[in-house]
Amino acid sequence: MDLLQSMTGADSATKLVLLAWCASFGCDWILGRRKVIAEELGVSQRQLIVALEYLEKEGYFWKIKSAVKYKKGEKDRPQFEYSLSPESWLLWQNFRAEICWADEFEYALVAAHHSPSKGQGKTAPLTWAMRLVWAALLKCSNQAGYAVGVDSQRFAQHLNLSDTQLRRATKGLVSRGIVYVTSGLPPTVVTPRLGAIYRIYPQCSDQKVINLGVNVDGHYLTPFRFFRELVAYHDKAAKTPERLPCARDAMSLSDEQYFELAEIFCSNKRRLAIYIHHLGLTVIWELLSEFGALKKDGSLSTAGDGQIEFPLEEIQSLVQFKLCKVLSMELETSVGDGDVDTEKGTDGDQFLKGFFIYKLVEEVVWKLWELSRQWREFIDLFGSNIQLVGHLPAQVMVATVGCSDALETDNDSKAKGERTMVSTCVLQVSVPNAEQYADTMVFSGEVFSLAKEPIDKRVKSAIKIITDKP
Repeated sequence: MDLLQSMTGADSATKLVLLAWCASFGCDWILGRRKVIAEELGVSQRQLIVALEYLEKEGYFWKIKSAVKYKKGEKDRPQFEYSLSPESWLLWQNFRAEICWADEFEYALVAAHHSPSKGQGKTAPLTWAMRLVWAALLKCSNQAGYAVGVDSQRFAQHLNLSDTQLRRATKGLVSRGIVYVTSGLPPTVVTPRLGAIYRIYPQCSDQKVINLGVNVDGHYLTPFRFFRELVAYHDKAAKTPERLPCARDAMSLSDEQYFELAEIFCSNKRRLAIYIHHLGLTVIWELLSEFGALKKDGSLSTAGDGQIEFPLEEIQSLVQFKLCKVLSMELETSVGDGDVDTEKGTDGDQFLKGFFIYKLVEEVVWKLWELSRQWREFIDLFGSNIQLVGHLPAQVMVATVGCSDALETDNDSKAKGERTMVSTCVLQVSVPNAEQYADTMVFSGEVFSLAKEPIDKRVKSAIKIITDKP
């Protein structure tokens, strides 16, 4: 059973106390003044007293009378020692083992209330509720640091927080740059009720985020071509409402059905299009991270040159599974060559769903295929202690390298002794906080970095790397 789920009847602060205790003290016996322990765990003395009473009663803690002798008249003497029971220690170990970002999880529980978060500045310290929500989001996040499809009501009940407490805690995390939220949406004819998407930014001091320049067809990942075409068609149709224009990308959908789909995604300030776009990106980042994990244990096949291969068919199956899981759709709805049989069904909604998921899968698979080969080149050189965390929308990377390191040169470049290269997509990667890691570009099979002494000899040094809007 999940550690938090096993704590029936415990209030939210007690749940934080148990998690923070496990992360701070492990299975050691702890003797100390309650004021000191409460400060260490980042809770009030009253919350600690309530938590200790519950945790001992429910068998999470063992309690023994302290054998320590104190000076006569000494006040506030701790009389008891506490330790995790073997059962609760095992629950904690299993709980932690399931977390992709275990170091970030423990940082949220232990260190976050002692030091400001990145970007926090002079704002007030994190409250215990913020830390609990932060840790719980990390528990349900994927390898790229995204918690997808979170039902706010169930999430609050799981932590025994009120809706108001959850909103305030989330708002506090957002204001400090720890979390970014894409709000959930009500159901439509092509989607069910959609839970929120949380992106959790790394904060642990032993890690840092660098930029990685790569290239994708169509220049940028935002917005997806599918949504651009829907918006363009909707705007064009709005100018001639008496006669719908021909929908060239509608496949077997009629013009009326294609316009209906466009209206669904273009209404309500295009919130559904924005949400699905973010969903598609989370699948890309998650699967790229999983490919990196497979590389570590050798689960993927290799090509003749010994490099990792990512079979396109397997990528498509994984993308379909992950998208359909969030969108509550059966796989067979999206599998096929994209043909839609308009003779079946009752109201045509199933056809719109099938077309929508087919086009979304098609685009996500293509972007993932493009990025996977460059990501492979990067992780092959930079090792296993890296995690992909997202990208910088609508930004490019410009690298300047010496002519001896450039792939091609022209007369002007030779005269200056350097060459400039441009990457149309900038990923963000969490890496160890060491000088060997710095902004990097993958360009036509070569890897360039700003690090003075790159981690691998095959990585070439760049004179300058700039990330900015084009």
